[in-house]
Amino acid sequence: MWDYKSAQLLRKAIEAPNKFAKTFERYVYNEFLRDKANFLNAIKSRDLNLVVGYTRLADDLGHLYGGNLTKTFEIYSLLDNFAKEVKALVDEDDVLLIVSDHGMKPLGRYGEHSNHGFYSCNKKLNLKNPRIYDFFPIIVNDLEKS
Repeated sequence: MWDYKSAQLLRKAIEAPNKFAKTFERYVYNEFLRDKANFLNAIKSRDLNLVVGYTRLADDLGHLYGGNLTKTFEIYSLLDNFAKEVKALVDEDDVLLIVSDHGMKPLGRYGEHSNHGFYSCNKKLNLKNPRIYDFFPIIVNDLEKS
């Protein structure tokens, strides 16, 4: 979801990184922590057939630090740990699907969108180079089973 404040802070961070990069990073990280807590609480409630979560963490910080492999590693380590927390909360028969709408590629000092995202699922999907909309029938099919 697009966020005006995040976009403004990113612009400032790109224009004056020494002054605004840490402010932008802190804002995005705090948003991630809030979204993460809401998502984990929704899973713990177990009253839902479908839980969908979204985080801008990799996208937003990827634009600022896309050329910095150390920062990129830190970002993806946070997301990997988040995925482990989610996996620990779902039952074996639940479908856990993690999807990115695009990847990032280093472009100069800042990252830029690439056309290759990724997905991970705890069930075999037999998909090769799927697009984001290829997951819709999989989700609907799983909901019809429940």
